[in-house]
Amino acid sequence: QLCRRLRDYRVDDPRMSRAVSAKVDNPKLPLEDALIAGGFVFPDLGQDRGDIGDRKARDLDNVTLFSRKKELMKKLAALESTGAATGSNFVSGDKSNDDLSSGHEAGQHPMRTQL
Repeated sequence: QLCRRLRDYRVDDPRMSRAVSAKVDNPKLPLEDALIAGGFVFPDLGQDRGDIGDRKARDLDNVTLFSRKKELMKKLAALESTGAATGSNFVSGDKSNDDLSSGHEAGQHPMRTQL
């Protein structure tokens, strides 16, 4: 885990950006399905999940489903708190509403986009 001070400067995983967009576009979509729609692959989920919980199911990067869901919830909460839950400019990288230097005005959000 990176230092909390560096959290805002990390480059976001494009799969997580797509998962956020999927969840924003369809709020009733379960977190697990949003992650899969974003491009995360959980091989254990294809099997009978009888004894496989969120803390045991891992993706191809060896990160638990629980951790991915928690990260997705944090990103959704941050997006909601800024009032920029439109998703479309979040994934496409449209910078027309993404001026971080002038504060948080209407239509802007503090999420940093990929370089």
